[in-house]
Amino acid sequence: MENTFLQSESLLKALKLYSDSRIGEKINAALTEDEQYAADEIVELAEETLANIAALGIAYYLRSKNQKEVYNDFLIQLFTSSGHDYNAGPLYR
Repeated sequence: MENTFLQSESLLKALKLYSDSRIGEKINAALTEDEQYAADEIVELAEETLANIAALGIAYYLRSKNQKEVYNDFLIQLFTSSGHDYNAGPLYR
């Protein structure tokens, strides 16, 4: 059985923009994975992208003059927790 790497023009274009970043590493991992098994790498890419968006949002908020104490408490808890406190849990029990 021959390995077939994931083919995506969009990811190749994005790799050029993000080649020297963690997002670029995740894109490269997805593109170099066997097409049949690339789903895990695509999920990791999505998680990294969301983490970057969240970091930008938090940085923007922290520069804001109108901060709310409740949001600051949430951010502190978010960064000092294991990260699993906000998982929705399993889809079935």
